[in-house]
Amino acid sequence: MPQTPLRCGGCYSAFYCNRSCQKVHYKSHKAHCKPMSQRIIEGMTPDRPVIPASLRAEASNNADSDYECLICFENFPKSKMQRFADCGHQICIECNKKHYISRLESAQLTEDSSELSSVITCPFCRGNTRGPDVTTDPTHAYYEKLKWAKTGFGVNETNLEHEDLVHVVRRAQTVLLDYRNIDGNLEFLEAMRFAASGLDSIISRSESPLYCLPAFCTRIEIHKYLHEWKECVDKCSELVGDGKCLELSNEEDNLPSSDGKYIEEDSKDTFRMKIFLIQVQAMMELKRGFGEEIEAIFKLLGMYLHFKSFDANADTSYSQEWASLQAADTRLFYQLHAAYFCEIGKHEECIQFSETVVEMNPLSKEIYMPIAKSKRALGDLDGAIEQMRIAVKREEPWFVGNRERNEKFLKELIWEYNEEMMGGMDHAEWHEAYSNAMDKVKAGGGAEEESDQWQFISAYRAKFNKSE
Repeated sequence: MPQTPLRCGGCYSAFYCNRSCQKVHYKSHKAHCKPMSQRIIEGMTPDRPVIPASLRAEASNNADSDYECLICFENFPKSKMQRFADCGHQICIECNKKHYISRLESAQLTEDSSELSSVITCPFCRGNTRGPDVTTDPTHAYYEKLKWAKTGFGVNETNLEHEDLVHVVRRAQTVLLDYRNIDGNLEFLEAMRFAASGLDSIISRSESPLYCLPAFCTRIEIHKYLHEWKECVDKCSELVGDGKCLELSNEEDNLPSSDGKYIEEDSKDTFRMKIFLIQVQAMMELKRGFGEEIEAIFKLLGMYLHFKSFDANADTSYSQEWASLQAADTRLFYQLHAAYFCEIGKHEECIQFSETVVEMNPLSKEIYMPIAKSKRALGDLDGAIEQMRIAVKREEPWFVGNRERNEKFLKELIWEYNEEMMGGMDHAEWHEAYSNAMDKVKAGGGAEEESDQWQFISAYRAKFNKSE
């Protein structure tokens, strides 16, 4: 099967067989590329940090799923594919794991065997999976680091010495950093398993938070980069939910971390938030149940308010952490946490947190309906109507479904308001109010006032079965 061609990174609409071909073609392609690139950039707004669907479709029909696994025939992004070095064939990470294990079992070999390179071959052409000679390969330095790193994970001694702990954690961190650079090479998938086993030994047997906490953090990062989301959630829960994070980080000052910087005394709260963020991302990847996912987001938002109360730089820190984990789907974030508060009946908290979210991103439109529902539940119909007017005004005209939903809910609120205000009126008083409303509509007023009158007219006609 031919390899996925190289795509232009500006307009996403041109494909090339290699970089040289792209350079030759660029002179004629430039006139088309720049306008399309600008349109894509202009389509990104603060509350929609993605390429609009219309432009994405115009640029490419498969913008993010170009790689087909040759075993399961599913499409995956590049980060979830394993490419064999000699032949260039690609399969997904899950299929690669199964292939790797089956080859080991059939050959009755261990992961330390010197015969691995002749056994673990491409499942299609039996090509070499280990790449060319490392002495001439550009990634030779990474392979040398890998050999050094893999020597540190046999932690079987009864008593772990200080040097052993340092040895294992540092080598695990080295593997993690190199894995990001190599982008899923089979060698580093192997090394991840070695690293994970060594870190698990430290976590289960070491009582020193000075090494246990960095081991935990590195272990979570490994789960994340291997896309082992269930294990990632479980480790995050163990670290945060059981209080281990708080217990360990409070026992020592200036704790080292997996990247050596974010567990200093002044930023322990930021570290805890980072773990929360990873947990939320993992839960979203797993598409867990509504209650579990929203509970994690509720905790996360509480952390944000905690930061804001004492740290002037909290907004910047929060935004950077959120963006760094690619969890910037603000629409989903807003809808979930607001719906959670409405669902459990904590309407005052819903309003408090929602107003904070509006302050963070005033362009969000989905947040106004939960505010309106909570205000209605608290008896503030005027406030609820005001929030829904904002939602209707700010909704883009091309989102027809959202606009209709907002307008329908606004009509319900105005109906309730009219019923409440005129509930004690007899038929004659209703008819007089109806006549006044019709006169105001005929006279022509502001769009908002006219809308109110029509809402009352609709309420009158429905109440008394009038059709004209």
